[in-house]
Amino acid sequence: MQLIIIHHFLPFSQYNSLKDALCKEQFSSKSSDLFDFFQTCDLYTAKQKKLREFQRFLSTKEMHAFVFSLTGIKTKGQADAFGSLYADTNYLLPHDDRLETRKVAFILYLSTLRLGDGGELCFFSADKNNNPVKISKIYRPQENTFLLFPVSKKSWHCVKEVTVNTKRYAIGGWFHG
Repeated sequence: MQLIIIHHFLPFSQYNSLKDALCKEQFSSKSSDLFDFFQTCDLYTAKQKKLREFQRFLSTKEMHAFVFSLTGIKTKGQADAFGSLYADTNYLLPHDDRLETRKVAFILYLSTLRLGDGGELCFFSADKNNNPVKISKIYRPQENTFLLFPVSKKSWHCVKEVTVNTKRYAIGGWFHG
């Protein structure tokens, strides 16, 4: 699994403005037997202008060229982006993100979690049938860090349960191709 990690992705003032905007956005509860967390609408229709601007930035030709330079995967068009909030007991079970034309998944962390807080992004190794076998990589959220990874039959990942009274904010989504 190719995982690209970019620390200090945005200039400090832009990062702070984006985080403030996300915290003001409305989140809806998303819950099933596979997940339990909170999510905004697609940022393309967000109420906060900074969020709409960030979504448009993600969809630029320049950003697609940047993604290609890092992954070797050609993407195009509008990127999907949404805000997520994981709080105490929230989680997302293993899945691979394969849907429609998704080519590269991304997450921009807007909070830092400490060791023991939960909320880590975990990647799995896959067997010969592309089923998840065991956790092979763990990433603990760090604010203003941008993660990218290709979407494939082997892109199994999850978000571990948040185990403390903290908030894990992020913007996530997909580049399409």
